[in-house]
Amino acid sequence: MKDSIPRALVTGGSSGIGRELVLGLDSRGWQVDFCGRNAHGLDETARHTNSALGFQCDLALHSDTLKLVHDLAARGPLNLLVNNAGSFQPGLLESQDASMIAREIQINLVAPLQLLSELLRADLFSRGSRIITILSVAANTVFSGSSIYGGAKAGLAQAMNVVREELREKGILVCNVHPGATLTPAWGEQGQKLAEKLMPAESLARIILDSCLGDPRVLVEELVLRPPTGDL
Repeated sequence: MKDSIPRALVTGGSSGIGRELVLGLDSRGWQVDFCGRNAHGLDETARHTNSALGFQCDLALHSDTLKLVHDLAARGPLNLLVNNAGSFQPGLLESQDASMIAREIQINLVAPLQLLSELLRADLFSRGSRIITILSVAANTVFSGSSIYGGAKAGLAQAMNVVREELREKGILVCNVHPGATLTPAWGEQGQKLAEKLMPAESLARIILDSCLGDPRVLVEELVLRPPTGDL
């Protein structure tokens, strides 16, 4: 029966780790909804799945978030949220103007919390549902040029630690994932030069799903993944 098929939402599913998570869930028989800003990327992701459905939206805009939640509610409850969407604009703090700082914090901290809040208010989760937040080793490791990104990810990590406790009695499981350097389109041409030192996004996604979707009697609260050679 269709109602027995587990259902997931993956944000930032138009490329990179998000796309591989969508493909991984789809191959495991999940009904997958995913969202992103890039229409072409959404189409490309959907094209490689059996039945995943993409929604174009900018989660930095509250109006887009509300519309997405409304559309999702019409499709039924969620067994899994993967809050993956993010943005990294490297640079020394002095090079970041007010609008750049605000945008980075909005995308990496405010937007995922705002989405989760609206999904909880819409009562789309139930006992046994899981929330996976894709963070970064930059949340607890110092990298020059990542003050805003690292600060936002650290804030999100701590917020989700609190949310884990708030949802524990409801039986909703919360896992924080901290990936290190991963080969995604965000690296551009530099990614090909560093490919041997970067984790493959497909392998990373598989390990995340294997670890975080295992026996519900065991909760993986934190998962840290790095290349064998360490941080770049």
